[in-house]
Amino acid sequence: MESIGQLPNLRATQAFTDYLKTQNISFDVQVINDSGQEHFSIWVEPNDYDIAHALFIQFVQNPHDARFLSASWEVNQPTQTSSSLGIGQIYKSVGPLTRWLTLLCIGIFAASYFGFYREIFGALHFSFNLSEPYRLVTPAIMHLSMLHIAFNIAWWWYLGGKVEKVLGSTILMALFLLSAATSNALQAILESANFAGLSGVNYALAGFAWACGVFHQSKKLYLPNNLFMFLLVWMIIGFFDVLPISMANWAHLGGLIAGISLSFVLVKKDKA
Repeated sequence: MESIGQLPNLRATQAFTDYLKTQNISFDVQVINDSGQEHFSIWVEPNDYDIAHALFIQFVQNPHDARFLSASWEVNQPTQTSSSLGIGQIYKSVGPLTRWLTLLCIGIFAASYFGFYREIFGALHFSFNLSEPYRLVTPAIMHLSMLHIAFNIAWWWYLGGKVEKVLGSTILMALFLLSAATSNALQAILESANFAGLSGVNYALAGFAWACGVFHQSKKLYLPNNLFMFLLVWMIIGFFDVLPISMANWAHLGGLIAGISLSFVLVKKDKA
């Protein structure tokens, strides 16, 4: 989806999005909180962008036009925003690649949980075997416990969803493949090949989003400094081996470095 603009209050947002409904234009509304001030960003499908953006400009110039005022009466239902906690709205809040990889990880974990762990690990574990290059990436889609997959999927949904919304599925796929291969290889070289999980990719996404905000000054794709510092401290603590769980620390570091580096390769300044 692509953003056609922002409106400063919910009443105006409802009026305009009700009109979009009468035109059969699909949309999503995201609530942006900027220093306590709420704005409502409106997103539409790429094939509807031109007409929706033209309508948005007309609405901003004359929000009291009769066609906009009468739209809410025709629709007769309030607009849902992304602050809604409905399952359907949460599912629609991210792009197809984010959803697809989430379902893939859950499916593989479920198969492992119900007795196929040995077979799955044997088929997907890390290897430098050039005849099976997919093994550079596949450890990222395996998980070892319920807590492990829940933590990783939550971050993937948040960070991967952000990247896909702003830059598209192709960029997210490139990030996933390159960061998984880099972080997995570093973990295998410096520690061992007995690891699994999406955390190396998540650290890459965190570094990527943070760098887009800091270095590219992106207003659409960024990671707040407090979240970035939390992940950084968590990674550092992992290296001291004081946590009750085993962590792929080198994969985390490799992913973080890869993500920051890729922000300068995959993102153009005019796209940021």
